Amino acid sequence: MLNAARHSQIVALKEVQGLLKSSTTASLADTLASIMLLAIFAGLTCDPDTARAQWGKHVRGALAVLNGRPDSKDIDPIMDVLRSHVTSSVLIDCQQRSISPPKQFQEIRFEPRIPVSFQEKSEFVLDKLADLEHRDASIVAASEMIEDFDAVDRQLGDLVRILPRLHPYMIAKPAFDQVPAVHVYASHKSARVWNIIRSTKLKSYKLRFDKVKKMRQMADTSILGDAIGIEEQLLYASSSARAVVEEICASVPEFLRSRETALGTDAVNWVYSLLWPLSAARASGHVPMHLNDYLFHQIQTIWDVTGFPIADYHKNDCGVDAEPENWSVSNVLETQWLADPL
Repeated sequence: MLNAARHSQIVALKEVQGLLKSSTTASLADTLASIMLLAIFAGLTCDPDTARAQWGKHVRGALAVLNGRPDSKDIDPIMDVLRSHVTSSVLIDCQQRSISPPKQFQEIRFEPRIPVSFQEKSEFVLDKLADLEHRDASIVAASEMIEDFDAVDRQLGDLVRILPRLHPYMIAKPAFDQVPAVHVYASHKSARVWNIIRSTKLKSYKLRFDKVKKMRQMADTSILGDAIGIEEQLLYASSSARAVVEEICASVPEFLRSRETALGTDAVNWVYSLLWPLSAARASGHVPMHLNDYLFHQIQTIWDVTGFPIADYHKNDCGVDAEPENWSVSNVLETQWLADPL
């Protein structure tokens, strides 16, 4: 089946290339949808070392196509969904590659019911995190770096305050020995929206921890401690990261916490939505002790259910005492942010 699918992929690539030669056919919703389907297929079936790169290449091509479409005042629900699919994919690609959103992205708005401020704040966070990722952990500029991390925290806090109105959830009353607690969402789509924000927060806290730790190794801790409160910064970053990991773990519904999970449509959708956040949590290095076993077995369960090549590739990283890789390549199905109806 996979060989036949790859043959169809080659045919589809040639057909899409032909459609892109004409501005008329390039602007069709079918063309854009085809590119995004090819992106998902590449991400799931390519060699794991190149899967994310291939997925990102298609996503950036889709952004160029979307940006080149003529402005239309017509209400097109299909294009609204595709626009959200592409823009959210671009944001995830930028987050994982630690780059700022491209200029052409800033000319495209999210689906109409999403507040404009949401996209602006998302762009600010990605731009600032990309800058911080590549900035040297300089002792001289320690205070400025901490101020920038604090600015990212404020913007992420604003995003979290926007979400409950669009994607509310509740915390179920935990069973006596239930670890972690269970969050109840209207659908996997709502959980996915929250986990995209949580994964971004997790990256920010981990980056802050790593930068401050490196600065502590470079200088007299008493001098640096007086300047930025180094131990407080490390404690804040690690405790905040642990709290985010707990929230990600809690987003797994009860019916997916068993290896006997039935492969119904709803279960598969939930599995897709949890691949990236659970992998990012595992790789963060800030997993609370009481969640170590849970997260280990939950990721194994998710991978057993999917059977994707990327799942087999990463199973070896789940061994005892293994250092987790950055498994966020499994983001390929984590795309539509807020436009999905509940």
